[in-house]
Amino acid sequence: MRNSILLLALLFCTLGVFSQDMDAGISIMGRRDPRLLEEQKESKLTMTNNLGFSGKDPLDGGEFTINTIMADGDIHFYKTSRIFFRLAYGISAGPAKTVNGPGDIMVMYSSDFSLPLVKTWNISVGIKISSGSANIGPYPMAYEPALGSNDLLLGFGKNFGIANLYFGYQKSFGRSVNKLTELKRGDDVMLRAGITEKFETGYLQAEILGIKRIQESNVVIYNSVPRQYFDVDQSNELQLNVLGKVSVQTSRYISLEALAALPLLTRDSNIDGLKRAFSISLSAVFYFKLD
Repeated sequence: MRNSILLLALLFCTLGVFSQDMDAGISIMGRRDPRLLEEQKESKLTMTNNLGFSGKDPLDGGEFTINTIMADGDIHFYKTSRIFFRLAYGISAGPAKTVNGPGDIMVMYSSDFSLPLVKTWNISVGIKISSGSANIGPYPMAYEPALGSNDLLLGFGKNFGIANLYFGYQKSFGRSVNKLTELKRGDDVMLRAGITEKFETGYLQAEILGIKRIQESNVVIYNSVPRQYFDVDQSNELQLNVLGKVSVQTSRYISLEALAALPLLTRDSNIDGLKRAFSISLSAVFYFKLD
């Protein structure tokens, strides 16, 4: 009961207005759905609409509005093994114009494993494929619906009753296809920890999500001959958010969800276009079984 009160307080504080820094894909790892933990043979499809605002850039005062529509699949196929995929379409409006196009595709495999003297843990291995629009203009990355690089995702974690803990790593390979910046992002590490409280028709969830970029991002000096590159100052700042989520089951196979985040540490640099000063996310989840 005490956990429920704490979670409700968090959600009421954050569902109306909240701020967050978005990531390059690493946070798809370690997300907890108590229904799939109990019904391991179930799969789900999730349709999400996320509306976000970048806030003013400290350098030029520019602001961006980003609307992202995502289709996520979480498919059970063998024992505790699952395949996750994400397709996305982004619409970005800034001072110059509005740009829209597909985002990068993400695919991830996860499974439980056990070791001697160690109870069940979960591992994840995934990729982000440079398949979206990252060089429409070329414009700054804040306009582009995709990052334009291929990434490797690795993670492991564990559930402890109502609590969960997950560690993640994202390796970015090469430079973005975006010709204006030729962005080379630093690698990211993630720590995710939270609690989930179930009720009769759904669940409440509170998490702390920390993401640290290991190296500063690097970009090209546009039109430089020969090509010259430089590190972007403070582009590797720590991001730390408190997340609140409510999921309500409307029928046997459908749930509606709202996700919110309250920033504890934010960043100034928006060289990769991922910064958010305000955002709201609503989802419809469809559960099913393949066998």
